[in-house]
Amino acid sequence: MQYRHIFATAIAVFGTLGSSFAAPQSTSMVNAEQIRNYLKIEKGRPALVAFMDFQCPSCRKNWPKIKAALDRHPGTKFYSVDFPLTELHKNAFNAAVAYEIGRDKPSTYGDLLSDKQSLAPADLNAYLKAHHLPAVVGSDKAAKYEAKVNDQLRLSKSLHINKTPTVFLVDEKGSLTEVKDFAKLDDRLR
Repeated sequence: MQYRHIFATAIAVFGTLGSSFAAPQSTSMVNAEQIRNYLKIEKGRPALVAFMDFQCPSCRKNWPKIKAALDRHPGTKFYSVDFPLTELHKNAFNAAVAYEIGRDKPSTYGDLLSDKQSLAPADLNAYLKAHHLPAVVGSDKAAKYEAKVNDQLRLSKSLHINKTPTVFLVDEKGSLTEVKDFAKLDDRLR
């Protein structure tokens, strides 16, 4: 119960940080072209773009719904953007680095969002090692992966993304709409 209190306090503090985390008023403030260009999203194919934090309780809760919808709609391309909220989650940045190390392994994303996976640096390195990936989280050998995470953080902040999960549906024409109800995601992908 103490953790819930700490989390609620952190949310209250986070909400008072001011304009550096200003919420967009609508998806019209989010530059769809910037997202499409950064991620090299092709028009003519639906896509989901998810700004996620591996330590975010809501991301962990909603990932199974997102994954299930993607499994039922294999024509939908999934793009993940690392957005670790380090002000709230001390291990989020290292988890994002671990994800970048294992990005090409399909199960890495879901594994790191699992409640069963500890996100402490030693545990992340054990996970990477067990999956035959470089166990370099927290070392100077992680610099290129850290640079990728920092680049995605800059993108997120330039788009005024301020919460996780923030998920957008990009339709076949390239239009962008925010997904707010993950239970209805399946309907949106039809």
